[in-house]
Amino acid sequence: MLAKTDIRSLVIFIDDLDRCLPERIIETLEAIKLFMAVPKTAFVIGADPRIIRHAIATRYVRQQLDERYADAVGDEEYDLVKDYLEKLITLPYALPRLSPAEIETYINLLLCEKYLGETERNEVRGCWQSKQQEDFYAAFDHGAVIEALAGKDVPQELQTQLAWSNAVAGAITEGLKGNPRQVKRMLNAMLLRSKLADIAKLPIRSDVLAKLMVLEYTEPKRFQELDVWQTVSKGHPEQLSKLETAALADEQDKVAIDNTLSDWQKPGLQIWLRMRPPLTGIDLRDYFWIARDRTKSTLTGASLVSPHIRRLFNKLISDNEGEQQLAVQAAKELIPVELNALLSLLGDNVQHYPDQEDGPKALRLLIEEKVDGAKATLFDAIQAAPQAKMTPTVAPILSTIAQSDETAREEVKAILRTLAAKSDTPVGKAAELYLEQLNKPGAS
Repeated sequence: MLAKTDIRSLVIFIDDLDRCLPERIIETLEAIKLFMAVPKTAFVIGADPRIIRHAIATRYVRQQLDERYADAVGDEEYDLVKDYLEKLITLPYALPRLSPAEIETYINLLLCEKYLGETERNEVRGCWQSKQQEDFYAAFDHGAVIEALAGKDVPQELQTQLAWSNAVAGAITEGLKGNPRQVKRMLNAMLLRSKLADIAKLPIRSDVLAKLMVLEYTEPKRFQELDVWQTVSKGHPEQLSKLETAALADEQDKVAIDNTLSDWQKPGLQIWLRMRPPLTGIDLRDYFWIARDRTKSTLTGASLVSPHIRRLFNKLISDNEGEQQLAVQAAKELIPVELNALLSLLGDNVQHYPDQEDGPKALRLLIEEKVDGAKATLFDAIQAAPQAKMTPTVAPILSTIAQSDETAREEVKAILRTLAAKSDTPVGKAAELYLEQLNKPGAS
């Protein structure tokens, strides 16, 4: 057929062979072998070599090697697979990883494809091709895109996204090994989470979300650790603040880092910590809420609480009395599942932050409005919290509850007696005083 058609050469491209089942991979390779000796014919195979080796080992090696030679199977198997591939593949070529400059260019061109019309996209593409000929190694950066669109309105969202692409390129290259497919997956996931945040009416910053997702994709264990930290710290992990401060310090001002944070000293993580924007001072709870499909924290379940409940929680523990009262009234309208989530957050707050009075005060407000479960939540949390660190204002809060609710009087006295037993603590001394007042004849 080649001779009759006068075709100079026939090149057959077979892409994504690694997506087939092992049996189909072998069938395809066997079919190719039939035509290897045909003149003017070449096959180009695109596949992950690890999966191809696995298919060959499954079909030809593991089924045929004698069990008597089980101890030598490892080396034997490797040699047989290697020989098979070397006879079939005469010119192997591994696609190289993209460099940070290439990753930045790739991200910027993807962003232009998303946010620009066809005419503007063509202009950007033409400018990129020209600049690539001038300097093959330079990134097609934010400034180059703006230059290509000179005189035209550049969408604000595109400008925002381009601004951080330079900052994240190095960390993405390090963590995702310069793999463009994984880079595109991360960008798609970021856009999806941005949409989820819009629907939930969460004030998400794109640059913060991007930085967190770089950590999620490059260092999943550290991402899980950060989730635990922010969960128990109401979105402001002290450990992250220390790490960022140390990473950004000059050599002469280096800060000593606790041994428990030694896993964060890897070069790739140091790049991430220095990446803009700094996360110190930013409430991370909403960011981890939209990423809860990828988190495993079970400490308090705070990352699984809906934004509406968390907003009520924040208002209840705020110093704004007006917001507190509105939140109390809203809490009275919650369905049982939502109310349980709110009370769980407040109870955890009392236990994890015993030196603060905002949690006990918020629960007292709910108790005064006879919100179901508030009283039991406060009593259980106080008894579970470490007394040595407990704020002494717990004692007057309990006393106030006993005076306004006769049914709670004896239970409050029992809790105060337990606290008073440790009179060397501030709350113990306060408990003694208020217990004495409640025990006075005619006390009300």
